[in-house]
Amino acid sequence: MLSMRLEQVLPAIRDMVLPVSHDVKFLENGLREEKALAFSLDISMSSPNNYENRKRFGLHIMFFGNTSVFYILTKSPFDKPDWTKAINATNHNSCWRSMEFLSSIFFNNCKEIDDEARPCDIDQSIYFSLLRDAWKIGTVQWKKDETDKSNYKRKIVSFDINK
Repeated sequence: MLSMRLEQVLPAIRDMVLPVSHDVKFLENGLREEKALAFSLDISMSSPNNYENRKRFGLHIMFFGNTSVFYILTKSPFDKPDWTKAINATNHNSCWRSMEFLSSIFFNNCKEIDDEARPCDIDQSIYFSLLRDAWKIGTVQWKKDETDKSNYKRKIVSFDINK
């Protein structure tokens, strides 16, 4: 079967869709605003030993700026993500394209589905949602995460889809 690697496809789309020059607006109270690209993916995973052991969930990934990547999981791929609770996976130039957080999401869910199966045997499917746009372009407002002592992490305040 032919397949595509998510960690290659999504950054390539991001490079095509988001402008090269990221116009950041500096707002009051340390807020910043810029264009963002958000994907909603429909993930299904099941055990090779017992098809009843399966899981379906939503994985939502947002890119903005040169290197910022956020993600959030939802119980259903149809749930709307609360971007203010998203995890800041990276803001670093050398690692944003590798999207290493995808591996931890995969392995954590493998254990949950069948802790005796080898992860390579877990059946998995990843789809862009058929019931909505494959991605959304919008405006994200963000600020520095005050709980991060290294002053590296960011926190999403809002995401408004451009209409």
